[in-house]
Amino acid sequence: MQSGLTYGWKAETKIAYDQGHWNKQILKNSRLFPFDHSRLPYIKYHPELNTLWNIIQATTGKTNLLRCYINGYTYGTDGYAHIDEEWIDQVYGSGASGDTLIVYLNETWNIDWAGETVVFDNNKEIETAILPKYGRVLSFQSSKLHAKSLGKTYSDVFADFMPEAVNLMCQDVIVAREQGRDIVWDQTSTTVKSRVRKFNMLPDYDHIAVVFKTPEHKELMRRLFSRPGKEIPDHVIASMIASWEEPSLEEGFKEIWIAG
Repeated sequence: MQSGLTYGWKAETKIAYDQGHWNKQILKNSRLFPFDHSRLPYIKYHPELNTLWNIIQATTGKTNLLRCYINGYTYGTDGYAHIDEEWIDQVYGSGASGDTLIVYLNETWNIDWAGETVVFDNNKEIETAILPKYGRVLSFQSSKLHAKSLGKTYSDVFADFMPEAVNLMCQDVIVAREQGRDIVWDQTSTTVKSRVRKFNMLPDYDHIAVVFKTPEHKELMRRLFSRPGKEIPDHVIASMIASWEEPSLEEGFKEIWIAG
């Protein structure tokens, strides 16, 4: 799994207000040619997944692995109510049933963040609600309606958890640096002073600045309104725009790219 998660995967494509969440497809399914991924060689390229699947099989008994993916939810994103495998009857015949297994991988989690997985009964009442604790496994029929409930939004947690988020980000940078990996640092409203710390953390790297010019106010508002729970007052946006300082080669960048 060399590349990371990408944003925009929708839990329920039939509703317009689903803005999507983070997702990484690992083992894709086929509706035309059903197959068991655990019997195919591709799973060997994912040793962690292969080990995990063997552990699951020891508990559940032999079953087919149809697909595998990773979902990621940041503040304000939701996995709206949906059914995972509506097509199983069509492919495997009437009465066929599949199971969804969710393994929670987030080592860092706070109960105040919420974000539990909710499974509904036939009357759309909550049947099961599971908190996303690290290492926990949830199994339920894929035909059941389920959702990732609304966790704390960006605005709810900004003041309390932003310092912790910055600290975790810096830890990840150090790990990536020690592994000799390329690093993409995505941040708005940087200044010459704020970029000095990043240069100091990565002294042996070639630094390339990629500049995205500030869009028009109307476009900024459209993007903000598409993120429920993220509220940024106009005066704060204006201050962020005014404080940004354009990068220069003199401060240490090897190249500067202007996007758009």
